[in-house]
Amino acid sequence: KILRGGAGFVISIIVARYLGPNNFGILNFLLAIVAIFYIFSSLGLNPIIVKKIVETPGKTIKILNTSLILKLTAGIFSYFFFLLTIAIIRPENSSFFLYSLIIGFTLILKSSEIFFCYFESKLLSKFIVLSQSFGLFILIIFQLILVSKKLPLIYFFWSYLIEVAVTTLLIMFFYFNKNAVFNLFKFNFSLSKNLLRKSWPILFSGIGIIIYMRIDQIMLGQMLNSEAVGVYSAAIKLSEI
Repeated sequence: KILRGGAGFVISIIVARYLGPNNFGILNFLLAIVAIFYIFSSLGLNPIIVKKIVETPGKTIKILNTSLILKLTAGIFSYFFFLLTIAIIRPENSSFFLYSLIIGFTLILKSSEIFFCYFESKLLSKFIVLSQSFGLFILIIFQLILVSKKLPLIYFFWSYLIEVAVTTLLIMFFYFNKNAVFNLFKFNFSLSKNLLRKSWPILFSGIGIIIYMRIDQIMLGQMLNSEAVGVYSAAIKLSEI
């Protein structure tokens, strides 16, 4: 977390200086909205999955299969409603919708976080750290290249999607290198109801926290403009480390 926070802060300053207040504001405005929809797509399941695997290790595959389908479904619906939200609040700006198509796809890819839960339950956090650190490394290198080549804003949205994709591929590689292949058709309805019944308090808690952290950027974008969001976002980066 120290590595991600420090490196993320440095690269954010570099990107902010390159993009300028307006484009940096657009980037952070959409990232703030995605962060809210990510909480919905997560369903608050992660800690419940870890607890279930620890309690019933013999049902690990069933738990992961069921959780993956739940998170994939939630991710797809969240992606759709995210795009719908952007179409409603920015109907006149086709560029916003194009950016949203790219960055919103991370909502689906992050369903792979169930594999984080597996390694966390087995006290094998090194695989999580390796996946996230390499994804961050790719993000930093890619964004430095974008700045040096003076490429437009849309490529910065691609950089965040690539980071999540790389992290997803790595954590899946680590899992499938040690375990049986998934069977997506082995969905357990009774288990899914049990998981969702226990996860809703965590979900609502997460919604409250993320709205508290991101609503300021969204309100600035709606009440003022992207430039105001850019200036504000650059100022609060240090406090978010």
